[in-house]
Amino acid sequence: TQIIKLYAERQIKSLISLVNASSKLSFLLLLLISAPLMTETEYILKLWLVQVPAWAVAFCQLSIINNWVSIIFRPIVYAIHATGNAKRISLINGTIYILVLPLSYVFLKYGASPEVPFILNIVLLFIGHALFSMLTLKHYIREYPILSFFRTAVIPSVIISVASFIPSYFIKLTLDQSFSRFVVNSICTSLIVLITGWMIMLKKDERVSAITLIRSKLH
Repeated sequence: TQIIKLYAERQIKSLISLVNASSKLSFLLLLLISAPLMTETEYILKLWLVQVPAWAVAFCQLSIINNWVSIIFRPIVYAIHATGNAKRISLINGTIYILVLPLSYVFLKYGASPEVPFILNIVLLFIGHALFSMLTLKHYIREYPILSFFRTAVIPSVIISVASFIPSYFIKLTLDQSFSRFVVNSICTSLIVLITGWMIMLKKDERVSAITLIRSKLH
């Protein structure tokens, strides 16, 4: 990939910019697709299954959140692999993820909600990446600015995610569950993601790159 090429050429500054931009753009694209699904999960499952099983809505929504956490840190993992030192991070994060099984067993044994294993997976996934993946990358690429990544990618991602669900809350209060509400909800949620993402998360050069990418796909 381009990240590996930049590391091999020791273009560290360009590598850092690419990792950060990839994290932000990947998250925004996934959020753009999944936010409408998140807000109307029950309606979509009813169309598909008619009778929605208990906990199915919560399980689907938690799985979407899990993907959000995973995708924003994925370029960090790619950068670690580019250094040729994937063993350390695989061992540490693999051990953390395995803990989901025994912890879930303990919680469920003592009457915890069926959602708990999903929540544990999200929490441990975030800890694994936010702490160990970031520190590992910093160990191999000293120039990498960890705090800058959280300030420009992670925190804005949280803000945009929360903002995208505000109109959905009011739409659900005023409209009954229907296809029309699904369409209205999807349009409003997508617009919020696009506007806030463009204004809050992307830098000027990243906006240019995004426009160039969209134009190339359209052509």
